[in-house]
Amino acid sequence: VLKQNVGSTRTRSASRNRRRQGAKYGCPVSGCESTFTRHVNLNGHVRAHSDERPFVCRWTACGKAFVRLHNCKRHEHLHTIDPSFACNGCRKEFVRLDALNRHRE
Repeated sequence: VLKQNVGSTRTRSASRNRRRQGAKYGCPVSGCESTFTRHVNLNGHVRAHSDERPFVCRWTACGKAFVRLHNCKRHEHLHTIDPSFACNGCRKEFVRLDALNRHRE
């Protein structure tokens, strides 16, 4: 099952700008107009349509999987550092500020 839209408004706008600048790689999924200047970025994007997540965290009992290798590596790093950010409401701790901000929303 393929998802038609996998990007945000910001990513769709960026793709529109790339089309104007001659991006070479277009998404083959029907109804998706995303374009890319690099083939590797197109591959990651196509995996997002199909929910394919080939990059799995190597930490025992974690099992999280990712579309892109760099996201998996960034996640694995979280297992090695202490949380620096805490929610004032529930005291849950986070390693990254963006994760705390998402939690607060």
